Amino acid sequence: MKKVIFCLLFLSSAFANVVEIKNTKQLSNELSSSNSVVFLDCYSSWCPPCKRLTPLFEKWSEKYSSKGKFLKANLDDVKDLPNTYKISSMPTLLIFDTSGQLKDRKVGLVEIESYFNKLN
Repeated sequence: MKKVIFCLLFLSSAFANVVEIKNTKQLSNELSSSNSVVFLDCYSSWCPPCKRLTPLFEKWSEKYSSKGKFLKANLDDVKDLPNTYKISSMPTLLIFDTSGQLKDRKVGLVEIESYFNKLN
């Protein structure tokens, strides 16, 4: 039984490339512990473009895993992110450099898709 549980946990974590951010402290920890670029998808569960972005972001997290760390934050849960990073539209992609500093942002599904399509 223990072997089966371990295998299931291993398999589920192997496909979980996107980390869900639950609070700003967790985000700070992720940024400070990362030695690569961090992509943060800022979304809301009620936002139709955000819902369309979710499977794409998962796909990009697998395809571009060597280019950075992929995080997502539901702005309904992490309520101080919009003020901290001046987010007024969703979805918004925040791109942090290797030192954890905000380096760029992409707003809207079309702009985010275009950014990732040019990463090749």
